[in-house]
Amino acid sequence: MPPWQIYLTDRIVYFEPYDLEIEAFANFGCGFILDDCKTDEEVIDRAKNADIILSTHYPIRKQVIESLPNLKMVVRYMVGYDEIDINAATERGVIISNTPNYCTAEVADHALTMMLALMRSLRIFDKGVREASWGDWGPIVPKYPVLKFDASVLGIIGLGRIGRNLAKKCLNLGMKVIAHDPYVPQEVGLSLGVPLIDRETVIGEADIVSLHTPLTAETYHMVDERFLSQMKPTAYLINTSRGKVVDQTALLCALQEDTIAGAGLDVFEKEPIEPDHPLLQSDKVILTPHHAFYSNVCKATQRQEAIAAVAALCRGEWPVSVVNPQVKPKILLH
Repeated sequence: MPPWQIYLTDRIVYFEPYDLEIEAFANFGCGFILDDCKTDEEVIDRAKNADIILSTHYPIRKQVIESLPNLKMVVRYMVGYDEIDINAATERGVIISNTPNYCTAEVADHALTMMLALMRSLRIFDKGVREASWGDWGPIVPKYPVLKFDASVLGIIGLGRIGRNLAKKCLNLGMKVIAHDPYVPQEVGLSLGVPLIDRETVIGEADIVSLHTPLTAETYHMVDERFLSQMKPTAYLINTSRGKVVDQTALLCALQEDTIAGAGLDVFEKEPIEPDHPLLQSDKVILTPHHAFYSNVCKATQRQEAIAAVAALCRGEWPVSVVNPQVKPKILLH
C-alpha cells in the first residue's frame, strides 16, 4: 500500500474530531492533513504533495487541479459535484469520487415534509394561531390552497435515487406520481408505477413539482418564467436539489403575482441567502438552510463512503462511485 498523502481542504464541525478518517488512513499507511482553506492559493501551497484530496464544500477548480503534481483523486463528501472542474480533472487523469448514497432517504424525506406542510398550509395556519386570528380564514384560504394527498399529483423532475425514493413514499400516500427524466429508461419508471413523460406535461398536470436534478449547463435556471407559467396557479414547487436550478427572480415574481401557490426551498442561488432577500418576507415559502441531507445517522454513512473510495484506490482498485469514468483509460492502478 503506498504511503500517500491525503489532504482535507475544509473541516466541518459535525465530523470532528475526524476519528474515523484518522484511524482508517493510518491503517492504510497514509499521511492525513486536516485543514480549513479559504483560497485556492492556500490549497495549492499547503496540499502541494497531496495524492488525494478530500473536500466538503470547498470548490476544486482547474487552477488547483493543474497545480498539484501528485494528485490522483478528489473525493467529495457530498452527492453534488458541480463545484469541481470535472473537465480539468479528466484531462489530468484525476479521479473524481462522491458519496451518492448517504442522504438519499433524508433528502426525499425533507422534500416530502416540505410538500405536506405546504399542501396543508401549516405555515400560514400556525402563524394565524399565533396572531390570534383563530377561525378568521375566509380571505386567506384561497391564497394558500389546501390539498388532499390522495387527490393530488406529484411531478418529479429527475428520477434518480432521491426522486425514486420520494416517488415510493408518495405513492404510499395515495398520490399519483408522474416524472420527467431524459436519462432514465422507461422501464425504471414502469417498475415504480411512475410514468416517464415529457416535461411540459409533468409541469402542467402536477399539483406539486419536486426538483431532483444535478446542476449542469442544461439545468441552470431550468425553472424560469416560462416553466413557472406552465404550472397550475394552485401548485407548489419544491427544490432540494441545487439553488441555481431555479431562477429566484422569476420565482419571486411568480409568487407575488400568484402564478403558483407557494414553494419549499432548501437551496438558493447564493448561500447563505441574503438577509434582506424578499423571499424571506413571503408567507408562501418554507425555507431551510441547505440541510435536507442531514439526519442523526447520515454523517457516519457519508464519511464511510468517502473512506471507502480512498481505501479502494490505495488497494489499487476502482472506487465504487466515480463521476468521471471516462478517466479510467488514463489511470494505471498498481
